[in-house]
Amino acid sequence: MRRVLRYQDAYLSVEARAMWADTLKLMALLPALPKTVGNEADWYGRQGAEKTRQLKALTDDELSAYLESPKWDRSAFLRRAPSETFILETLPELAQPLTVERLESWNGKCLGLPAQFVRGFRHFTAPDRNGRSQEFVGPPALRPALQEICSVWNASPEDASIRPLWILVALLNAHPFKDGNGRLARALFNLDLMRSGVLVHGPIPLGALIHATQGNFELAMRRAELTNAWEPLCRAILRLVEFYSSDLAGSQQQTKGRASAETGSTDAS
Repeated sequence: MRRVLRYQDAYLSVEARAMWADTLKLMALLPALPKTVGNEADWYGRQGAEKTRQLKALTDDELSAYLESPKWDRSAFLRRAPSETFILETLPELAQPLTVERLESWNGKCLGLPAQFVRGFRHFTAPDRNGRSQEFVGPPALRPALQEICSVWNASPEDASIRPLWILVALLNAHPFKDGNGRLARALFNLDLMRSGVLVHGPIPLGALIHATQGNFELAMRRAELTNAWEPLCRAILRLVEFYSSDLAGSQQQTKGRASAETGSTDAS
């Protein structure tokens, strides 16, 4: 069974802190997002074969057994609700303290439902390829786990730079809802970075990036929550943000090129 994570127990090595610091600097320099943010599926769909190949190349060799599994279904991701829409709608609520009830409300918005309450039953994942299943945090521990997340969010601790990273992992570790946990965790990650002024131009479609790596992020996150080893997760997020940054920069260059070409055509006529 997973243990409930506490913020004070999170230990980032010198290497992990350096990678996370580089990630924060890179996110602060991200160019402006397209005027129409769209959703994760739209962003993923426009990558094309070459960009998709580059994303998959971000995975580590040790994950080859997982990547070869026929159970991975990319189409399931394409049916998910866009977390960016939820994030932008929720921004006015950021001035209010975070509570378990607000988490329930926000998760409901992720799913397009009136509300989504903290589960009151034991919850197991589906069996993996070896027939094993992972038990999530049980109902008696869920409220304390969520209250810890809310306290960290509300307290603005001195070491606030790792807060969005810890909140992302802590919520996925608790897995308090029947559905939408990943969307809510990614939303909180983005919201915390946006309210702190790191993400100036809007959220990162983290879900699209994570799913395109075919499990690299998932296993890196498990190391952080189960063994307190944060280096793989910091490395994974840094590489994903580097990819996203280069993708945006390339898109902007193409847009400028098209605009220049159109201007030239107009002048010639």
